[in-house]
Amino acid sequence: MPVLIRKILRKGGLRLRLIGFIILSILVTVACLDYFTIRLMNEVILEKTFKIAETSLERISETSLIALLERTPADKANLEEVLKKSRRLKSMGVLDISVYMTVKTGDTLEFAYFGGLRAKDESGVRLEPRLAQRILTAATDDIFYESFLHGPPGEEVRTAYRFVKPIIYEYEHKANCLGAVVIAYSRETIFKGIGKVILVSVASTIIVLPIVLVFAYMLGSRFTKPILKLAGAVSAVARGNLDVDLNVATNDEIEDLGNEFKQMVRGLKEKKMLQKFVSGSTITMIKQGIPRDIRLGGEHKELTIFFSDIRGFTALSEAKGAQEVVAIVNFYFNLQAEIIRNWQGDIDKFVGDAVMAVFGGPDGIENAINAAIAIQQAIKQANIDRMTKELHTVQVGIGICHGKVVAGNIGSQDRMDFTCMGSAVNLASRLCARARPAEILTNRQTYERTGRVHAVEKIGPIVQKGFATPIELLIVRS
Repeated sequence: MPVLIRKILRKGGLRLRLIGFIILSILVTVACLDYFTIRLMNEVILEKTFKIAETSLERISETSLIALLERTPADKANLEEVLKKSRRLKSMGVLDISVYMTVKTGDTLEFAYFGGLRAKDESGVRLEPRLAQRILTAATDDIFYESFLHGPPGEEVRTAYRFVKPIIYEYEHKANCLGAVVIAYSRETIFKGIGKVILVSVASTIIVLPIVLVFAYMLGSRFTKPILKLAGAVSAVARGNLDVDLNVATNDEIEDLGNEFKQMVRGLKEKKMLQKFVSGSTITMIKQGIPRDIRLGGEHKELTIFFSDIRGFTALSEAKGAQEVVAIVNFYFNLQAEIIRNWQGDIDKFVGDAVMAVFGGPDGIENAINAAIAIQQAIKQANIDRMTKELHTVQVGIGICHGKVVAGNIGSQDRMDFTCMGSAVNLASRLCARARPAEILTNRQTYERTGRVHAVEKIGPIVQKGFATPIELLIVRS
C-alpha cells in the first residue's frame, strides 16, 4: 500500500499535494470558525438563560415569600397566577417550576411541595436531601445552579440545569429559611440552536467541498502545468535531446526559471556544436583540467598516429563547385570518423582533405590498422553505390606509425589546441603522402609490435628526409 501511494504521489504529487493543502486549509478554517462560533454561542445562550431564570426566580420568590408568610387564600391564588403566567417559559426550555416550603418534623426541618407546574397528585414530592441541606444552610437568598438528571416518573430522563433561590425571611436580625423556588431548564432545548448551527455547517461544508475540489484541481493544474512542462524538458535534455520547445508564460518565478533553462539549453547546444570543431583529446584534457588552470605544455607519450588523405583533391576542387566539393569531402570524412571512433580512435583534426587521428592504449596499433582496413573497405563499397547514382567518387591513402610523441597544449595563451608532435607524427604524415589510392602504409617497427595477423607486402627500405636510417615500409592489404 505505501508503495502504491508513493507511485501516485510520484506521478501527480505536486498537484495532489496542492489540492490536499487547499482542502485541508478549508477544513481547518471551518473547524476553527465552528469551534469559536459554537463556544461564543454557548456563552451567549447560557448568559441569556441565566438572565431569564434569574428574573423569573426573583418574581416568583417575591410572591412566594408573601404567600408563605400570610398563608391566605388570596396570596396563594396570587402565587398560582404568577406560576400560570410562567408556563409560557416551557417553550424556552423550562421543564419545571417548583415552590417548596419548610416544614418541621420533630426537631428536623424538611421541604414540602407548595406549588408550581406539577400536577396536584405530585404535591408530596420532596427535594433530595443533599439539595435541601444546601438550601437550609444558605445564609442569603443568592441564586445558585447545578446540572442534574431530570425525569419525573414515567417520563424520559434528560440532562438539565437547576436554578435555585432560597426564600429567606429576616426576623430580629436572624435569617429564617421559609422555602425555595426551583426552576429546571432542559439542556437539550437550550443548545438546540447550536446543534442546528453544527448541522448547517457540516452540510454547507459537504456541499461546498466538491466545488472547492474542482477549483483546487483547476488551480493545481494551472499551477503545475508549467512545472510539468519544465520537468519534461529537463527529462528530454537528460536523454540528450537539445531540441526542446519550452514556452512558459506565467509572469512569475517559474517563467524566470524556464527562461534560465532555455538559456542553459542554448549554452549546451553551443558546446555540443563546438565539440564538432574540437578533438576528443582536447575535450578530455579540458575536463581533466577543471577546475585547474589550463596552460601551455605537454608530456611524452607512446601513441599510434593515423593519417588519411583524399587523392586527387586539387583536381576535384578545381572541377567542382564549392558546395559540391564540401559535400563530397564531408561524406568521406563522416565515413572515416565513424569507423575511427568505433575502433577507439580520437580524431585530432581535419586538415584540408586529410584526417589526423590518434590511437592510444595497449591495442592502439591493432585498432589503428583495423580502422584503416575498415575505412578502405567501406570507401570501396560506398564508391560502388555512388557510381550507380552517378555521384563523384574518391579514394584515400593512409599512413600509420607508432612511436614516442609530445602530446599537450600547443599554441598561445589565448588560443591553444591539444595535439601531438614528434617524429612518429612526421613519419605517419609522410607515409600517408607516399601511399597510393586505396593503400595503407606503415613501417616495420610499427608492424612488429602487432600480432602480425594482417597480410602485408614489403617495400624496399627508403631514405626519408629527417630520419638517420632507411625506413622499411609495409603495405597492409585491405
